[in-house]
Amino acid sequence: MQALVVNPTTGYQESNSDSEYAFNSHRKQEFLRIAKEIIDHHEYPNVGDICRVIGITVRTFQNHVAQDEKFAEDWRELELHGEATCLSDMYALRKKNPMYMFGWLRARLPEKYDTTRQSQSIPDVSWIKKLGDAINSVNNATVIATEAVITSTQTQIDKPSDLK
Repeated sequence: MQALVVNPTTGYQESNSDSEYAFNSHRKQEFLRIAKEIIDHHEYPNVGDICRVIGITVRTFQNHVAQDEKFAEDWRELELHGEATCLSDMYALRKKNPMYMFGWLRARLPEKYDTTRQSQSIPDVSWIKKLGDAINSVNNATVIATEAVITSTQTQIDKPSDLK
């Protein structure tokens, strides 16, 4: 991509090339006009389709969004306009189908209604290990005590009886 210079009239960056394929200020304005027209008809603009109409590649569009602050700002403004239009349409459709209301609520209040974004806390299960250790400890003590009783009983059996 050639070095870009700011067009003083539009504020958009463009190359010095006189090529008919250059994504110059005029073509950027046309790109944004087409996108706005699509959004105004309650549709979301397909960047690839607009690029084809303008005569550029999607990569060229992405490069200019990344490098031309004014163009990127105007594009983001259109995206926000499109998002607001979409939310408005979704809200209007809520009476026909309540699922649209859930979508609207999830978009507007994700912290309350978007369960996929809610953080899930991992429960503390360390107490299970502690309980297992305590049970093992009790079992070991029982085994030792049982062995002591058995040894004590065997010792008493092995002794000669005092009852003779």
